[in-house]
Amino acid sequence: MRFLALALLLCLLIPNTKADAWDDLTKEEAQKLLGYLERNPFVFDYCDCCTYGEGEAGPRLIKLTKIEIVDCDWKEGYYSIKYEAQVLANIGTVNNRLDLTSMENFGEGSIEGTIYLNYTWGFNWDSKVASPLFDIIDYASYPGNRDACAVAHAYPSPAALKSIGVKDNEYKKWYKAKENPKLVRAKF
Repeated sequence: MRFLALALLLCLLIPNTKADAWDDLTKEEAQKLLGYLERNPFVFDYCDCCTYGEGEAGPRLIKLTKIEIVDCDWKEGYYSIKYEAQVLANIGTVNNRLDLTSMENFGEGSIEGTIYLNYTWGFNWDSKVASPLFDIIDYASYPGNRDACAVAHAYPSPAALKSIGVKDNEYKKWYKAKENPKLVRAKF
């Protein structure tokens, strides 16, 4: 009888479970995020709470080439940011943390998708390392536990990218500008 009750409960819960992607933004949040990404187009597509299996697409450093505000697919009256991007590098993980020493050249691959504030990491001007966008943009939709599963991490140097055959002059310029926040920082 207990088994039957448990099975019934699971049948009711499983169809109603949803991924916790944070992309439901107010118009003001979407505009702030768009402004940030226009100045900081190099982000990590990285689910820090996920375990990546062998042969699975893992974390990657991407260069946003097109970004736009659109209506949120699942929450009426809210907005999301859709993007097109060039993948600069695939990055391995060790103990579920980024391992910049195991980067691989992705080739000239391009992708498109949605910016998720918990699965997209950008340069945090306060801490000087990459952190989830929900730590960078004021995002009120999820005021609860907002701790990341992994620690913040650095961006690879242009020389490290060049060592795997990736040369991107825009990245090099952006990377150097991090030392002079007046060039790319704005209030968010």
